[in-house]
Amino acid sequence: MYGDNGKYIIVQKGSLEEPIIFSPLISHEEMARKINAKVVSAGFINFRLECWCKSETLDIESREKDTELIRDRIFGTSAEDLEEQFK
Repeated sequence: MYGDNGKYIIVQKGSLEEPIIFSPLISHEEMARKINAKVVSAGFINFRLECWCKSETLDIESREKDTELIRDRIFGTSAEDLEEQFK
């Protein structure tokens, strides 16, 4: 059902936004409760670290900038630079 897709939320701590990537077997709502921080974005993520869709349990949309934010946190590079590496 979930294939290679995972889930993610972006939480806000002060002025910082931090991504949390997790198993598709856990609901967005359950993860948000465990983190206990303001969720500003949520959705699904694939192995290329591309983000899309929305969380039904939180009723929060993903944002265009989520892909770049997550790639930057993991690789320290912009989305455009990483796309070039994947080609």
